[in-house]
Amino acid sequence: YSAKGSRQAGVSDEELLEVDGVSATPHSLPMALALILAGLVGLPIGAHFLINGATEIAREFQVGEEVIGLSLVAIGTSLPEFATTLAAAFRRHSDVAIGNVIGSNVFNLLAIMGATAMVAPVPVPPGFLALDIWVMVFSAFVLLPFILRRGVINWPVGMLFILAYIGYLIFIFYDGRKMMMTIG
Repeated sequence: YSAKGSRQAGVSDEELLEVDGVSATPHSLPMALALILAGLVGLPIGAHFLINGATEIAREFQVGEEVIGLSLVAIGTSLPEFATTLAAAFRRHSDVAIGNVIGSNVFNLLAIMGATAMVAPVPVPPGFLALDIWVMVFSAFVLLPFILRRGVINWPVGMLFILAYIGYLIFIFYDGRKMMMTIG
């Protein structure tokens, strides 16, 4: 979607690569293969440290691991998307920005959850059904009128979204601590 929309908007391939933080200069085949191998080796190592670190933070702050997953891990794994989207917005390539946000969410929901469930069953904690899934659905519905009717998400709407997210984080940390104290 974003590549097609960007090409229709007259964005060159070099600019698309530049937005994603990738050099427009191609690497040699051996170098490209070495980079792929390094990335494949580094991913599970990084995931191991991420999971262990998140678990320790949850214990230290006396909140459930799901709270850390919904906050710190979610933010940390979304930072590359955040950087790409900001870079696209600064360069006035809104199709890339919107395509990145929507595309990454669709990928996370369908491909990542699908692949994970194929490896092992994914139990859904009751708290996700009581609050978090509804916050996600509500957020998507709040976004719809701005996209469909006005066709623009401006500064006040952006600030409203950020404040709503901060409120959500405060709530889940407070609620997560309260739940951990009643359990432990």
